[in-house]
Amino acid sequence: MTRGEPLRLLRAAIQEVAQLEPDRAALTDGQDTRTYGELAMLLEAGGSPEQAGLKAVFPVTGCLGDVELLLRKSVAGSSLLVLDARATSWETGRARSIFVEEGSRDPSELRLGLCSSGSSGLPKVVELDWESLLLNAQSFARAAGYAATDVVWCTTPLAHLYCLGAGVLGGLLSGATVLLSTGMLEPPAFEERVLTDGVTYVLSVPFLFRRYLEALRHSPELVRSWRVRRCIAAGEPVSPELVAGWEQVTGVKLLSHYGLTEGGQITLASGDPDEDVGRPLHDVEVQIDGDDSVLVRRLAPGRPYRVIGQTVDPYGWCDTGDTGFLDENGRLHITGRGDRGREGRPD
Repeated sequence: MTRGEPLRLLRAAIQEVAQLEPDRAALTDGQDTRTYGELAMLLEAGGSPEQAGLKAVFPVTGCLGDVELLLRKSVAGSSLLVLDARATSWETGRARSIFVEEGSRDPSELRLGLCSSGSSGLPKVVELDWESLLLNAQSFARAAGYAATDVVWCTTPLAHLYCLGAGVLGGLLSGATVLLSTGMLEPPAFEERVLTDGVTYVLSVPFLFRRYLEALRHSPELVRSWRVRRCIAAGEPVSPELVAGWEQVTGVKLLSHYGLTEGGQITLASGDPDEDVGRPLHDVEVQIDGDDSVLVRRLAPGRPYRVIGQTVDPYGWCDTGDTGFLDENGRLHITGRGDRGREGRPD
């Protein structure tokens, strides 16, 4: 395997911007900034040869340096388990043993590991291949409408697929500027970052959008001054009341997104009424089983995401653990949480 080959899509996208506009900001945390020219040189340099084939835990806080090092180590050939730096020693040890000892043992496979939310038991460790991860991030970015002039900010932890895939990788693949932050911001800090950094896309969770909405009701001058043109919520159901209230106060649509660590970014709403989580992304197929189980699989080349310790469906289907239906316009509606757990379905 050629060094960094699985990341070729990302490296090519960054290099293309670097050749045309090397000084365009690629990553910023409000203090430090890395341009596309600097990031291209960083990835071209790679890392030390001894990193090739290495499997290790990579704790992250969400700072700019974390993203730089994650990409550099991956280009050098390291398979990394990205873990929240706030994880306990027991959580870290458990995740490490699963990823290192039970995960893929093929040194030619460059993998990225993430932990699931643990909504149906202990968090699972999921292996992702870089090719599928990047194609899925690109698909999300296109559906969301990212452009080179955008500043994309995902307020969730970097160790979550939502932030890393839809936010960071999707933004870089689009030539946008990615804003990074650590920890949950209270409404005053949120408002300051939105204005100071010229944010145009906010990706967050409904809980935080509700908190920010209440503050924004009392800050009409902020809404008149900001550049935000689209907001996306994921992680829990997005109520129609929140969608309506957000657009009424801000004039910006709040779109619902559905995804999971085991299945990647799956759907994105468009802002139409009564669409729930919206249509599947172009690289994702959704199927409803006989018991209303929501099944998803990747249409892009590359290996399916794999929960370590579980059998992968030979056809690539992943049972989300949720129930729902597809309406006549192909939009997915989630109706409940199943008790099967999220896993690959047996043949």
